[in-house]
Amino acid sequence: DKWSHVYADIRRYAERIGKQIQQLGYKGIFSVDCLISSEGRLYILEINPRLTGITPLLTMLYRPGEDIPFYLLHVLEMAAVDYTITDVHYNPIPATGSLLVLHSQAERRGLVVDTLSPGLYDPQTRAFTRADTRLPASSVPALLVQQYIAKGAHVKPGGRILTTYTNMPVLSGDDI
Repeated sequence: DKWSHVYADIRRYAERIGKQIQQLGYKGIFSVDCLISSEGRLYILEINPRLTGITPLLTMLYRPGEDIPFYLLHVLEMAAVDYTITDVHYNPIPATGSLLVLHSQAERRGLVVDTLSPGLYDPQTRAFTRADTRLPASSVPALLVQQYIAKGAHVKPGGRILTTYTNMPVLSGDDI
């Protein structure tokens, strides 16, 4: 994989950052936002000591025995429940998936005249497959519509219309 060295670099940076913020007294989840150039150069953009917008996607793409259950750990930390991670094995190559949040582009309130059923859709045909709340753990490509506005509702300008998740890449290797 042409990105293996980048994953290793991200891990090294995350471990160093984690040790530093732990020494400052922080306990909890944090994320490291990165940018990777087309040449494979890694840039650290920011560190967020909290849950971020990617948390729902990580939860949807969670692979038992391969990933750390970040959302569960965050809930335990917020509840001040002590825990110990006993399985430190994880897959260093992230699960493939995407999150898309659609917002109203209108300049004034709009009326919703039709909606999608929440659940799984076939990404090729865009046909509804079944009602569900999670992406399948298998390698079968899927699109999950999780949030929607009810028919007849009014959407304010910039208001969220729906959220979709995929368990597959949505960009080519060239990010287009």
